[in-house]
Amino acid sequence: MTTRPHRAAATLAILLSTLATALLPLAAPAQEAEPERFAPASRGPRAAVLERDEVVDIAAEVFGFEVAPYVAAIARCESGYARFARSAGWDRVFGWYDHRGLMQIASTIWTPLALELTGSDDLYDPWVNLVTARAIQRQQGWIAWPYCSRVARW
Repeated sequence: MTTRPHRAAATLAILLSTLATALLPLAAPAQEAEPERFAPASRGPRAAVLERDEVVDIAAEVFGFEVAPYVAAIARCESGYARFARSAGWDRVFGWYDHRGLMQIASTIWTPLALELTGSDDLYDPWVNLVTARAIQRQQGWIAWPYCSRVARW
């Protein structure tokens, strides 16, 4: 049996193509690893969840050293120290609500006060949130956080 020249050429071409395909990844430059698909994102240089000591430090600056641990305990109860914590929805009695930040401050009510006191309306900023919380506390007392102010342990 004799092989036909065009068949031998086709077989050789397939072999060379297969070999080139197999060796191509070895010759290609190394590619950067893809980032993890569900890697956490950050909105800024600060962590999304603060440490207790960070909250105590800011609270001491705003509320005073004596009650700073109590404020931190309320913040833990309200938001788990998550600076981007948000609770929003509808209540039969109070209507729409949107609570934000460490102390879960109602943005629909207290944003103008935050802007007046700090020059910022960003209730996700821990300092702005605690300064606004201090003004609320002066006006209403600790009852502004009815559950957490009762169960907070410090």
